[in-house]
Amino acid sequence: MSGVRLLFALCIAASGCSDGNAYLLVRMTSATPLLVEQFSFELVNAGASATATITPPASVALPPEQQVRIQIEGAAMGTVEVTAHAEAAHAELAVASGQVEIVPSGTVELELAFGAAARDAGDDADAAIGMDAGVDLTTPPDLAGVPAVSFAVTTTVTAVKEHEALNLHIVGKNAGGQVETGFDGTVALTSSWGDVTPTAPLVFTAGVCDIAVSLNRETRAGFAGAYITASDGGATGTSPEIIVTVGDWKVDGSKVRVAFTYMQSLMVLQESAPPGAVIAAPGGGYRLIGDRTLHMGGSMVQRVALVGTSPDGMDWTFNGGILGGTSAMAGLAGASISWDGTSYRALYSGTDNSSMTLLYGATSPNAIA
Repeated sequence: MSGVRLLFALCIAASGCSDGNAYLLVRMTSATPLLVEQFSFELVNAGASATATITPPASVALPPEQQVRIQIEGAAMGTVEVTAHAEAAHAELAVASGQVEIVPSGTVELELAFGAAARDAGDDADAAIGMDAGVDLTTPPDLAGVPAVSFAVTTTVTAVKEHEALNLHIVGKNAGGQVETGFDGTVALTSSWGDVTPTAPLVFTAGVCDIAVSLNRETRAGFAGAYITASDGGATGTSPEIIVTVGDWKVDGSKVRVAFTYMQSLMVLQESAPPGAVIAAPGGGYRLIGDRTLHMGGSMVQRVALVGTSPDGMDWTFNGGILGGTSAMAGLAGASISWDGTSYRALYSGTDNSSMTLLYGATSPNAIA
C-alpha cells in the first residue's frame, strides 16, 4: 500500500473498553488533488460519538488513496456514521462522510471520496487486516523536490524608503492552490523596476520562505510602484505594489575638513572652499576635484582645478592645481571627475585668451598629475 497507513483507537461505546473490538478501515480518495496536513474524524453510533485527529509526520497527497484504520472498542453494533475532514494550514480543504454496518470482532471497510458522495463497501470488503496490523509511519511519502506550480508573494508594507529592508513571505503552491510543502527549489527575485536585493539566499522550508529584501530606485527614474516577482522555471508569483521613496538624509553634525589659505601682504588669509565632485577611488579612499582661486602674488589670480585625496571622505590632502591654462581673470569652473576603469577623466569649463567659454576635458592615471 502506498502512502501512509495509520491506526488509532476511538472508544465510542458507552461501556468501558475491552477485548472483542471491531475495526473500521477508512479508504480515502479525492477527485481533486489535495495535500493534507491533518485528518479529523467524527464517529456516531447508537447515540454515542467520538472525535479524533491524525497528524501524519509529513503531508500526504490525495490521490493516491490513503487509509486509516479505526479501532471501535467495546460491544458496539449497528450503523456507524463517519465524517472526515481534510485540513491544511489550519483550514479545511474538503469533507467527506458515509456510514457502514459494524462487524463485531471484525473489520469492515468504508470508502470516503472527498468532493463526492461516499460509498458503503459493505460486508464484502476484505477483512483480512489482523489485530497486529500496527502503526506504519516509517515510510511517509517522499515529497522533497516537488516543483511548485505558482507562488504567492506578500509583504506587510505598502511603501518603503530606498534601501530600507522589507520582509517578503513567499509560498510555493501546487495545482490545487495549496501549499506545496515539498518544494525546496531555487527561486529568483526580480523587480518591475530597479534592483531587488535579498539579505541572504532564499531557502524554502515546507514550501515557505521568509526573506528580507531591499529595493534600489536609483537604477530607474520616477516614483512608480515596484512589483517583486518570484520565479522558478515556469512558476511565478508577483507581490502587490510597493511604493519606493527617496531615503532621508542623515546629518551627523560633522563637517568635511577642507580649508584653503594664501599669503597676501605678509598675512595668511583664508578663502571659502567651493563645492566639488567626489568619487570613490578604485584603490580605496576618495578623490575630490573642485575649482578654486590660485593666488600668484599681488592682484594676480588664476582659476584652477584642485584635486584632494582622503581615506575617509572627511580629512583631505590637496596636491596643487592640476588644470589651468585659461584666461587669468575668467579662469576655470564647474569641474567634475570620473573613473573609466583605466584612468581618471575630468570635465570642466574655462575661457581661452579671447574670453570665449569652452568645455575642456583631461585625463590622468592618478588624478594628481
